[in-house]
Amino acid sequence: MIKNVWLTVHGYHKIIIAVCATISIVLVSIIPPFDTDLGWHLRYGSYFWDNFQVLRTNELTYFLHDYTWSHSYSIYQAITFVLYKIGGLEALMVGYGFLIGILYIVFGTLFKNSWYVSTLAFILFLWIGLSTLSLGWRAQVFSLLCFMLVFLILRSSHSIKRILLLGVLFVFWVNFHGGFVIGLAVVGFDFVSQIYTVSRREKVLVSIGLAVSVFATFINPFGWGVYEEILNHLQTPMHLLVAEWVGPSTLVQVIYIGLSFLWIWILYTSNHKRKYFWSMCVLFVTYLSISALRHGVYMPLIFFVSVADVFTHKLIMLNKQEVVHISAWVLVVGGFLIGIFSMGPAFNDVKNWDRYCTQGLRIYPCEIIEYLTNSPLPSGSHLYTLFEWGGFLSWQLPEYTYFVDGRMPAWKTDDGVSPYTTYLEIIQAKDGFSENLVDYGTEYLLIANGTFLDIRLSEGDMLWRELYRDKTAVIYQSDNK
Repeated sequence: MIKNVWLTVHGYHKIIIAVCATISIVLVSIIPPFDTDLGWHLRYGSYFWDNFQVLRTNELTYFLHDYTWSHSYSIYQAITFVLYKIGGLEALMVGYGFLIGILYIVFGTLFKNSWYVSTLAFILFLWIGLSTLSLGWRAQVFSLLCFMLVFLILRSSHSIKRILLLGVLFVFWVNFHGGFVIGLAVVGFDFVSQIYTVSRREKVLVSIGLAVSVFATFINPFGWGVYEEILNHLQTPMHLLVAEWVGPSTLVQVIYIGLSFLWIWILYTSNHKRKYFWSMCVLFVTYLSISALRHGVYMPLIFFVSVADVFTHKLIMLNKQEVVHISAWVLVVGGFLIGIFSMGPAFNDVKNWDRYCTQGLRIYPCEIIEYLTNSPLPSGSHLYTLFEWGGFLSWQLPEYTYFVDGRMPAWKTDDGVSPYTTYLEIIQAKDGFSENLVDYGTEYLLIANGTFLDIRLSEGDMLWRELYRDKTAVIYQSDNK
């Protein structure tokens, strides 16, 4: 009987490791959301459910007020707000855990059920992509999921079903995150790599698949506008403005380039039928990864996904090795224990508001929020605040309007200067900053304690007087009020 039970369990060992690994990954991924853009996403989601239409013009800031912003977040914002209304930040934490669990399942499917190997590879992917994945619930993670789903769909045989799946995927992707253009590039590479090598019928299907994918991206509230926003990003020197758009160090860039060319050489020597497709994908992702830190998470992903396709049979053999089984189980059990013991502190981090504001990845002015709740400013007041605080404050104190937030670095202005550059010139207290604040209609400053601007104003400025100060932030009021 014992022997029969063992044989039964052994026969289902792939399913067991997949299920156990999924549980462990979900548990260990239940982390607080630290994305500084979460606040304005919640405001947009709230507007959608209150009005059953998307917010098209800027109502959150007084700088570039009424600016029409074409974004790719409509469904993401709606879902984010629903989760938040159901269970607050805790619901977003659990939702993120399940999202990473789904990533793992799709990842493992791309490995064609070599679940032990894929488990080890996915854990390595999580570790390499920690700088992006450690921020919790975030739209970019949905792009990673859609990115993997593209490869899963393209792996299927040419058929009407494949075309329909691509269409559905891109309809959702374009309304979750602007990374949909990365997926379009992948579909384009598939088209280029096959158009001269497949049968006439397959050429037609591949062409239709590409056309449907492109057409599907226009099914969004802003139509062509989402592409205009992408062009704005390309034309704006984001690497000079926002930290996550800065490229990695020279050493990391050299490593990325070296690994990509090594992998392409291996592809060509393998004579794999998809070598041209994977070569184009690897070169494209390498370019993205050396251009901006935020894209670095795609580098290990494209490597693992391409290895899974090119060396399927070798991975199946590797998947049978006992050392791989033991390693996978050690990490799965370890992840389960870490998830169980870290879950309590993680939930406490969001239940304890002071802890969330002072000990997270970003320090927020929660004492000032309490102060303004008890001693409110006039409704509709214009507050200049930190770029990183704009979204948070528009969520916590929606009765006021702020200067800038995370939506705005690539927005177009009459003078061609990024709103973020305008913000920096003021927070760095450059010549004329005080007059510029007044010209923009600023009534109050809510800034971090000890910034250049705070130091300059504390030395004396006839236009501004201190209203409140704590260990994190300070409020100044315009004497024109």
